[in-house]
Amino acid sequence: MEEVRSSNTSNENKVRKISSLNTESDPVLFFHLFKQNILWIAIIIFVCVSISLIYLRYTPPIYSAELVYQVNSENTANKVLNVTEFQETNSLAKDVEILKSKLLFKRALHRIPADVSYYNQGEILTNELYRSTPINVEYNIKDSSILGAHYHVKFNAENKFALVLNEQSLGEFETGRIIETPQVNLKISLTEHANVAELLDGEMFFIINDYESITNSWSAKLSVFALNQAAKTINISFEDKNAEKAKDIVTEIANE
Repeated sequence: MEEVRSSNTSNENKVRKISSLNTESDPVLFFHLFKQNILWIAIIIFVCVSISLIYLRYTPPIYSAELVYQVNSENTANKVLNVTEFQETNSLAKDVEILKSKLLFKRALHRIPADVSYYNQGEILTNELYRSTPINVEYNIKDSSILGAHYHVKFNAENKFALVLNEQSLGEFETGRIIETPQVNLKISLTEHANVAELLDGEMFFIINDYESITNSWSAKLSVFALNQAAKTINISFEDKNAEKAKDIVTEIANE
C-alpha cells in the first residue's frame, strides 16, 4: 500500500510539473523559435509593408467638402421648387429634404462645369481634370445615345490629335476645327492650362455627360442633416476624388 501511494504521489508531481511548464513563459524557448523562423517573419513583414505602400500609392484619396447652412427666417427654397408653402415654425426636416432632393441637386450641377468631364488616362490611375483641363470641348448633339461615351484624345503635334470613340478611330483632326459625326458635332481647342509636352506624352479622354445620369450617380455621395435645431443650421457635405469639385457642389447647393 505504501508503494502505491508513493507512485501516485510521484505521478501527481509529474502532472504538476508539466502544467507549470505549459502556463509559464519561457524567454529562451521564444528566442530559439524566433531565431529559427526569422526568415519567414521578415518575408511576412516585407510583404505586408509592400502591399500597404502599393495600396496607398495607387488608391486615389477621397475628399469631403462640408458647409454649414443657416436657414433664414424667410425661406424661399420651397418657392423655387414650386412645392407647397411651409410654415416657418416647422422642423428643419422639411428643409433638409429639399436640400437632399434630386431636383435641387440637378439645378446645382447646372451651375458648375459638369456638362463635360475631362480625364487624364494613366497606366493605373485615372484623374479627373476638373477646372484644369488642357482642352475645351464644344458640342452640338444630334443623337443623345452618345451621352456618357468615352472620347479618347491623343495628340500627335501641338495642334493635331487622333480621336477615338469606344476603341473605334474617328481619324486625325486639328484643334479649333469642327468635327462632324453622325451623333455629334465637336470642336476641340486648347485652354490656358495646356502643356504641349504633357499632351504629347500622355493620353486623355472626355465624356459628354447626361445630367439625369450624373444626378442619380453623384447624389449618392451627398449628405444633408440638421446640425442645430435651435440655430436652424444644416450640414451639407459631399465626397469626391476631386476636392475642388466637391467644394463647388456643396456651395452651389446652398446657393440654390
